[in-house]
Amino acid sequence: MSDWVDTWARNVAHRITRRQMLGGLGAAAAGSALGALGPGAVAAGSVTAGSITVSPHSAARRTAKTTCPTGYVPCGSICCDPDGTCIATGSGFVCSNACGGNAHFQKCNGVCQDVYYDPSNCGYCGHVCPPPPPNSEGKATGTAVCNAGRCGCSCDNGLRECIDANGRCVCISGPCKCNTKNCPSPNMCCSNVCTDVLVDPANCGTCGHACPSCPPNFTAVCTNGTCSCQCLPPYTVCGNTCTNTSYDVSNCGACGNVCAAQCTPPPGFVTICEGGQCANFEEVIQFC
Repeated sequence: MSDWVDTWARNVAHRITRRQMLGGLGAAAAGSALGALGPGAVAAGSVTAGSITVSPHSAARRTAKTTCPTGYVPCGSICCDPDGTCIATGSGFVCSNACGGNAHFQKCNGVCQDVYYDPSNCGYCGHVCPPPPPNSEGKATGTAVCNAGRCGCSCDNGLRECIDANGRCVCISGPCKCNTKNCPSPNMCCSNVCTDVLVDPANCGTCGHACPSCPPNFTAVCTNGTCSCQCLPPYTVCGNTCTNTSYDVSNCGACGNVCAAQCTPPPGFVTICEGGQCANFEEVIQFC
Protein backbone atom coordinates (compact mmCIF):
# COMPACT_ATOMS: atom_id res chain seq x y z
CA MET A 1 0.00 0.00 0.00
CA SER A 2 2.72 2.46 1.00
CA ASP A 3 4.66 1.84 -2.27
CA TRP A 4 1.94 3.14 -4.58
CA VAL A 5 1.20 6.04 -2.21
CA ASP A 6 4.84 7.08 -2.39
CA THR A 7 4.80 6.68 -6.17
CA TRP A 8 1.64 8.77 -6.45
CA ALA A 9 3.11 11.51 -4.25
CA ARG A 10 6.25 11.69 -6.37
CA ASN A 11 4.23 11.82 -9.59
CA VAL A 12 1.97 14.58 -8.30
CA ALA A 13 4.96 16.54 -7.02
CA HIS A 14 6.61 16.13 -10.41
CA ARG A 15 3.61 16.98 -12.56
CA ILE A 16 1.74 19.75 -10.77
CA THR A 17 3.10 23.20 -11.53
CA ARG A 18 3.31 26.14 -9.16
CA ARG A 19 0.58 27.85 -11.23
CA GLN A 20 -1.70 24.79 -10.84
CA MET A 21 -1.07 24.61 -7.12
CA LEU A 22 -1.79 28.31 -6.57
CA GLY A 23 -4.84 28.08 -8.82
CA GLY A 24 -6.20 25.13 -6.83
CA LEU A 25 -5.70 26.94 -3.52
CA GLY A 26 -7.34 30.09 -4.88
CA ALA A 27 -10.33 28.14 -6.18
CA ALA A 28 -10.77 26.44 -2.81
CA ALA A 29 -10.65 29.77 -0.96
CA ALA A 30 -13.08 31.38 -3.39
CA GLY A 31 -15.44 28.43 -3.11
CA SER A 32 -15.52 28.76 0.66
CA ALA A 33 -16.17 32.49 0.54
CA LEU A 34 -18.91 32.21 -2.04
CA GLY A 35 -20.55 29.36 -0.24
CA ALA A 36 -20.84 31.51 2.85
CA LEU A 37 -22.54 34.24 0.83
CA GLY A 38 -24.81 31.99 -1.25
CA PRO A 39 -28.41 32.93 -2.09
CA GLY A 40 -29.74 30.67 0.67
CA ALA A 41 -27.76 32.49 3.37
CA VAL A 42 -30.20 35.38 3.88
CA ALA A 43 -30.77 36.49 7.45
CA ALA A 44 -34.25 36.54 8.94
CA GLY A 45 -35.90 39.95 9.16
CA SER A 46 -36.40 40.92 5.54
CA VAL A 47 -39.45 42.40 3.89
CA THR A 48 -40.42 43.09 0.30
CA ALA A 49 -40.66 46.82 -0.25
CA GLY A 50 -43.54 47.64 -2.58
CA SER A 51 -43.49 46.21 -6.08
CA ILE A 52 -39.76 45.78 -6.53
CA THR A 53 -39.76 42.03 -7.02
CA VAL A 54 -38.30 40.42 -10.14
CA SER A 55 -39.14 36.96 -11.44
CA PRO A 56 -36.38 34.81 -9.90
CA HIS A 57 -34.05 32.66 -11.92
CA SER A 58 -33.48 29.06 -10.96
CA ALA A 59 -31.01 28.84 -8.08
CA ALA A 60 -29.47 25.67 -9.50
CA ARG A 61 -25.79 26.05 -10.32
CA ARG A 62 -24.33 24.47 -13.48
CA THR A 63 -21.27 22.41 -12.71
CA ALA A 64 -18.56 21.51 -15.19
CA LYS A 65 -19.72 18.54 -17.26
CA THR A 66 -17.34 15.70 -18.02
CA THR A 67 -17.55 14.61 -21.66
CA CYS A 68 -16.21 11.14 -22.37
CA PRO A 69 -15.55 9.17 -25.56
CA THR A 70 -18.09 6.55 -26.61
CA GLY A 71 -17.94 3.58 -24.27
CA TYR A 72 -16.21 5.50 -21.47
CA VAL A 73 -18.01 6.28 -18.21
CA PRO A 74 -17.96 9.77 -16.59
CA CYS A 75 -16.46 9.54 -13.11
CA GLY A 76 -16.09 12.87 -11.31
CA SER A 77 -13.82 14.97 -13.52
CA ILE A 78 -12.30 11.98 -15.36
CA CYS A 79 -13.53 9.02 -17.44
CA CYS A 80 -13.35 5.31 -16.70
CA ASP A 81 -12.36 3.19 -19.69
CA PRO A 82 -14.78 0.50 -20.92
CA ASP A 83 -13.20 -2.08 -18.62
CA GLY A 84 -13.71 0.07 -15.51
CA THR A 85 -16.63 1.08 -13.34
CA CYS A 86 -17.08 4.40 -11.51
CA ILE A 87 -17.20 3.91 -7.74
CA ALA A 88 -18.16 6.58 -5.19
CA THR A 89 -15.86 6.72 -2.16
CA GLY A 90 -15.70 8.89 0.92
CA SER A 91 -13.08 11.10 -0.75
CA GLY A 92 -14.66 11.30 -4.21
CA PHE A 93 -14.88 8.96 -7.21
CA VAL A 94 -12.51 6.31 -8.45
CA CYS A 95 -12.47 3.92 -11.39
CA SER A 96 -12.50 0.27 -10.41
CA ASN A 97 -9.44 -0.44 -12.58
CA ALA A 98 -7.41 2.55 -11.35
CA CYS A 99 -3.76 1.87 -10.60
CA GLY A 100 -3.48 0.73 -6.99
CA GLY A 101 -6.92 2.18 -6.27
CA ASN A 102 -5.59 5.72 -6.83
CA ALA A 103 -8.13 7.87 -8.70
CA HIS A 104 -5.35 9.96 -10.26
CA PHE A 105 -3.85 7.06 -12.21
CA GLN A 106 -5.18 4.70 -14.87
CA LYS A 107 -3.53 2.12 -17.07
CA CYS A 108 -2.94 3.46 -20.56
CA ASN A 109 -1.55 0.77 -22.89
CA GLY A 110 -0.43 -1.13 -19.82
CA VAL A 111 1.35 1.85 -18.22
CA CYS A 112 -0.04 3.78 -15.24
CA GLN A 113 -0.56 7.41 -16.24
CA ASP A 114 -1.67 10.41 -14.14
CA VAL A 115 -4.96 11.32 -15.86
CA TYR A 116 -5.42 14.20 -13.40
CA TYR A 117 -2.32 16.15 -14.44
CA ASP A 118 -0.86 14.58 -17.60
CA PRO A 119 -1.71 16.80 -20.63
CA SER A 120 -1.12 13.77 -22.88
CA ASN A 121 -3.69 11.68 -21.00
CA CYS A 122 -5.98 14.28 -19.47
CA GLY A 123 -9.14 12.81 -17.94
CA TYR A 124 -8.71 9.57 -19.84
CA CYS A 125 -6.08 7.71 -21.80
CA GLY A 126 -4.96 9.32 -25.05
CA HIS A 127 -6.74 12.64 -24.45
CA VAL A 128 -4.15 15.24 -25.49
CA CYS A 129 -4.73 18.82 -24.33
CA PRO A 130 -4.24 21.37 -27.13
CA PRO A 131 -1.91 24.31 -26.55
CA PRO A 132 -3.42 27.81 -26.48
CA PRO A 133 -3.75 29.36 -29.96
CA PRO A 134 -0.74 31.39 -31.18
CA ASN A 135 -0.88 35.18 -31.42
CA SER A 136 -1.50 37.13 -34.61
CA GLU A 137 2.19 36.75 -35.52
CA GLY A 138 2.03 32.98 -35.20
CA LYS A 139 4.11 32.88 -32.01
CA ALA A 140 3.26 30.53 -29.15
CA THR A 141 1.46 32.14 -26.21
CA GLY A 142 1.75 29.36 -23.63
CA THR A 143 1.60 25.61 -23.03
CA ALA A 144 -1.15 23.08 -22.46
CA VAL A 145 -1.78 21.81 -18.93
CA CYS A 146 -4.12 19.30 -17.32
CA ASN A 147 -5.67 20.14 -13.97
CA ALA A 148 -7.96 17.65 -12.17
CA GLY A 149 -8.63 15.85 -15.44
CA ARG A 150 -9.61 18.95 -17.43
CA CYS A 151 -7.53 20.71 -20.07
CA GLY A 152 -6.33 24.25 -19.57
CA CYS A 153 -3.31 26.37 -20.39
CA SER A 154 -0.34 28.04 -18.75
CA CYS A 155 0.32 31.43 -20.34
CA ASP A 156 3.61 33.16 -21.00
CA ASN A 157 4.53 36.18 -18.88
CA GLY A 158 2.37 39.23 -19.55
CA LEU A 159 -0.57 37.20 -20.89
CA ARG A 160 -3.81 36.30 -19.16
CA GLU A 161 -5.56 32.91 -19.17
CA CYS A 162 -9.11 33.20 -20.54
CA ILE A 163 -11.83 30.97 -21.95
CA ASP A 164 -13.05 31.98 -25.39
CA ALA A 165 -16.54 31.57 -26.85
CA ASN A 166 -15.59 28.09 -28.12
CA GLY A 167 -14.59 26.91 -24.65
CA ARG A 168 -10.85 26.94 -25.42
CA CYS A 169 -8.21 28.16 -22.99
CA VAL A 170 -6.52 31.14 -24.66
CA CYS A 171 -3.72 33.48 -23.62
CA ILE A 172 -4.34 37.17 -24.34
CA SER A 173 -3.23 40.59 -23.19
CA GLY A 174 -5.82 42.70 -21.40
CA PRO A 175 -9.01 41.57 -19.66
CA CYS A 176 -10.89 38.39 -20.57
CA LYS A 177 -14.00 38.82 -22.71
CA CYS A 178 -17.18 37.70 -21.01
CA ASN A 179 -19.07 34.94 -22.84
CA THR A 180 -21.37 32.01 -22.13
CA LYS A 181 -18.43 29.61 -21.82
CA ASN A 182 -16.68 31.42 -18.98
CA CYS A 183 -19.88 32.83 -17.50
CA PRO A 184 -22.35 29.89 -17.27
CA SER A 185 -26.06 30.39 -16.51
CA PRO A 186 -27.59 31.69 -14.27
CA ASN A 187 -24.71 34.20 -14.36
CA MET A 188 -24.88 36.89 -17.05
CA CYS A 189 -22.37 39.09 -18.83
CA CYS A 190 -23.20 42.56 -17.52
CA SER A 191 -20.97 45.27 -19.01
CA ASN A 192 -18.54 42.49 -19.99
CA VAL A 193 -18.30 41.30 -16.37
CA CYS A 194 -19.56 37.86 -15.35
CA THR A 195 -22.21 38.70 -12.75
CA ASP A 196 -24.27 36.50 -10.44
CA VAL A 197 -27.67 38.06 -11.07
CA LEU A 198 -29.17 35.92 -8.31
CA VAL A 199 -27.43 37.94 -5.58
CA ASP A 200 -26.11 41.21 -7.10
CA PRO A 201 -28.26 44.21 -5.98
CA ALA A 202 -26.94 46.23 -8.94
CA ASN A 203 -28.01 43.54 -11.44
CA CYS A 204 -30.80 41.67 -9.71
CA GLY A 205 -32.52 39.10 -11.92
CA THR A 206 -31.09 40.62 -15.06
CA CYS A 207 -28.35 43.02 -16.15
CA GLY A 208 -28.97 46.67 -15.27
CA HIS A 209 -31.83 46.04 -12.84
CA ALA A 210 -30.68 47.77 -9.65
CA CYS A 211 -32.68 47.20 -6.49
CA PRO A 212 -34.54 50.41 -5.46
CA SER A 213 -33.57 52.38 -2.38
CA CYS A 214 -34.99 51.19 0.91
CA PRO A 215 -36.45 53.06 3.92
CA PRO A 216 -34.12 54.24 6.71
CA ASN A 217 -32.21 51.48 8.53
CA PHE A 218 -32.98 49.00 5.71
CA THR A 219 -30.55 47.84 3.04
CA ALA A 220 -31.38 46.54 -0.43
CA VAL A 221 -30.57 42.87 -1.02
CA CYS A 222 -31.00 40.52 -3.99
CA THR A 223 -32.01 36.93 -3.22
CA ASN A 224 -32.60 34.41 -6.01
CA GLY A 225 -32.99 37.30 -8.46
CA THR A 226 -35.60 39.13 -6.36
CA CYS A 227 -35.07 42.51 -4.65
CA SER A 228 -36.09 43.05 -1.05
CA CYS A 229 -35.27 45.36 1.86
CA GLN A 230 -33.53 43.75 4.80
CA CYS A 231 -32.90 44.96 8.31
CA LEU A 232 -29.32 44.59 9.43
CA PRO A 233 -28.27 44.07 13.07
CA PRO A 234 -28.88 45.63 15.51
CA TYR A 235 -32.14 46.61 13.81
CA THR A 236 -35.32 44.50 13.73
CA VAL A 237 -38.36 44.63 11.46
CA CYS A 238 -41.44 45.78 13.39
CA GLY A 239 -44.32 46.10 10.95
CA ASN A 240 -42.95 48.20 8.10
CA THR A 241 -40.32 49.83 10.29
CA CYS A 242 -36.72 48.84 10.90
CA THR A 243 -35.98 49.77 14.52
CA ASN A 244 -33.54 49.13 17.33
CA THR A 245 -35.56 47.35 20.02
CA SER A 246 -32.86 48.09 22.59
CA TYR A 247 -33.87 51.79 22.65
CA ASP A 248 -37.26 52.15 20.97
CA VAL A 249 -39.92 53.04 23.61
CA SER A 250 -42.64 51.77 21.23
CA ASN A 251 -40.89 48.46 20.61
CA CYS A 252 -38.77 47.90 23.70
CA GLY A 253 -37.16 44.47 23.76
CA ALA A 254 -39.76 43.19 21.31
CA CYS A 255 -42.05 44.53 18.62
CA GLY A 256 -45.20 46.12 20.06
CA ASN A 257 -43.92 46.43 23.62
CA VAL A 258 -44.83 50.07 24.43
CA CYS A 259 -43.05 51.33 27.54
CA ALA A 260 -45.70 53.93 28.43
CA ALA A 261 -48.27 51.15 28.70
CA GLN A 262 -46.02 48.79 30.62
CA CYS A 263 -44.47 51.29 32.98
CA THR A 264 -46.55 54.49 33.42
CA PRO A 265 -44.24 57.31 34.48
CA PRO A 266 -45.17 59.37 37.60
CA PRO A 267 -45.09 63.16 37.44
CA GLY A 268 -41.64 64.52 36.71
CA PHE A 269 -40.47 61.30 35.03
CA VAL A 270 -40.24 60.20 31.41
CA THR A 271 -40.30 56.69 30.03
CA ILE A 272 -37.14 55.36 28.37
CA CYS A 273 -36.02 52.07 26.84
CA GLU A 274 -32.53 51.00 27.83
CA GLY A 275 -31.05 47.69 26.68
CA GLY A 276 -34.50 46.40 25.78
CA GLN A 277 -35.91 47.18 29.24
CA CYS A 278 -38.51 49.86 30.02
CA ALA A 279 -37.69 52.33 32.78
CA ASN A 280 -38.78 55.73 34.12
CA PHE A 281 -36.21 58.49 34.20
CA GLU A 282 -36.53 61.62 36.32
CA GLU A 283 -36.55 64.83 34.32
CA VAL A 284 -34.14 67.50 35.45
CA ILE A 285 -35.42 71.07 35.01
CA GLN A 286 -32.98 73.93 35.37
CA PHE A 287 -34.26 77.54 35.67
CA CYS A 288 -31.94 80.31 34.61
